[in-house]
Order: sequence, then structure tokens, then C-alpha cells
Amino acid sequence: MKHTLESHELAGFRMTESLYPARLRQPRHNHTLPSFSFVLAGSYLETFGARPAMRQPSTLVFHPPQESHAVEYEDRPVRILSVRMDAPRFSYFTDHAAIFESRVSARTETINWIGHRLYKEFRQADDLSTLAVEGLVLFW
Repeated sequence: MKHTLESHELAGFRMTESLYPARLRQPRHNHTLPSFSFVLAGSYLETFGARPAMRQPSTLVFHPPQESHAVEYEDRPVRILSVRMDAPRFSYFTDHAAIFESRVSARTETINWIGHRLYKEFRQADDLSTLAVEGLVLFW
């Protein structure tokens, strides 16, 4: 099972760094709250319906609420930074960006920079982190 390394609440976001063991299989499941996952290390196969997709380091995935998926982790442990939104925060974002209406996945230099900047804010968690996290999530 996964191991939570660290977790923080910041501005309506629940940010969690988790370590998933090698070869872990998570059967089809869903999450009540919407979330972003940023792959920090390792890789895994994620399946939506019949379509599998490989998730590698620096990949960002947005999962809308109640989306069903299954996960198979590769031969090495996988570290992921998850950013879950509470209902009021999600409502705010859906009013301002169409990207939050369906699953999205990407891996670009910009996403890599934003993801690592978000991870840095998560690790520091100072007085300005709340504002920085909100801005970085909106920029995604």
C-alpha cells in the first residue's frame, strides 16, 4: 500500500507526497474530490476505461471528481505529489477554466517547472505558500 511521506492543507488544497511500492496494483476505483497528480519519480500505467496511459516523471494528471481508473506501478517505487481540491475551491476553478471539466494529462517543460515549483512550496510551507500554490494551480 502507499506510504504518505508528508501532507499539508493550503488554501483549500490538500497536498500530499506519497510513495507507492514497486509492482503495486490498484484495482479500478475513484476519488470523491478532484485532484492533480505530479509524478516526481518512477513510472506507472494508468487505465481509464480500456485506454491505458504511461505516467512518467514530470507528468501531470488532472482527475475530475468520481472518475474511475486503475493503476499498475512499474518495477521501482513511485513518488507522487497529489493536490486535492475541496468542493468550494473546485467550484471556483471550474468557473474560471474549462480544463477542470475532464481528465487531462501532459508532460512538458512548463509543466515540469510548475510541478517542481509547487513541490518546493509544498516542502517549504511558509506564509506565502498559500498564494503561490493557488497561482501555480491556476497556471497549470
